[in-house]
Amino acid sequence: MLRARAFAFSSTLPLEHREAAERILFFNLQQEKVKNGIRAVSETYGLPKLAADESGERLRVTVSKDVAVQTLFVTVCSRAGVADPVGAIVFTREQNALIALYMAVHEDFSSTGSHASEKLMIKMLKELEGIARRVRGVDTIKLYLGGTTPVAKKIRR
Repeated sequence: MLRARAFAFSSTLPLEHREAAERILFFNLQQEKVKNGIRAVSETYGLPKLAADESGERLRVTVSKDVAVQTLFVTVCSRAGVADPVGAIVFTREQNALIALYMAVHEDFSSTGSHASEKLMIKMLKELEGIARRVRGVDTIKLYLGGTTPVAKKIRR
């Protein structure tokens, strides 16, 4: 049996990973399956953009409307010891909920990819749920799963 990969989560990504992050977020072959959800989120919250942070050394995600968002980038160490980006969740807070606006994984880690057994999307959602548990006043995660309205999931404490 293959050993599970160690994924790392971070709110920013080194600038040299811009191309890989763009591929995952904007040129993902899985987008067609969820285009109605992407359109609904974009109309409400704005289109995602990759931008350098204040230091100019790290990437973060913003949206085109005046909405504060946070990002969880997911990386995995390659055999060469390099942390390669493989996923991202862009989310915001509204009242008592964290709302996952954009979620994407590298095609190799999708449900039909060569690393599907890693269940990366589930791990990403568990990480977001862990964040929600630590934020005072948040008791729900809302996910846009390809539709025009989010699905709500209550957080267990």
